[in-house]
Amino acid sequence: MPFNARVLYDFTCNNAGLQGVKNKMALILEIKVVPSSGKQGIIRDKNGQLKCFLIAAPEKGKANKELIDLLSKLLKIPKKELDIISGETARSKRIAIQGSFTRQELYKKLGVEEGEQRAVF
Repeated sequence: MPFNARVLYDFTCNNAGLQGVKNKMALILEIKVVPSSGKQGIIRDKNGQLKCFLIAAPEKGKANKELIDLLSKLLKIPKKELDIISGETARSKRIAIQGSFTRQELYKKLGVEEGEQRAVF
């Protein structure tokens, strides 16, 4: 079953929150977002891909802000430790998460247990 997260070292993120951070562990999370869905939550689809439903529209960064707010809340980490490193204007995004999580910890914190395809709404 695919897991779309990788751990990278010596990674420098784009935004001010993590810019210039060296020798820190960053988890790269690949996630597909569905803005303007009328609900908020994260699921794993039948292919194992993480999918995030957002209420905000994809305009003026509102959906990206909601995504970072949701991940920060679920992972219980400050927003400054999250950074969209690619896909700012696309539905498929790559998020750098400063810190270290195992796959099981990440799934548990996101509310999507490994091997399940259930929603967290």
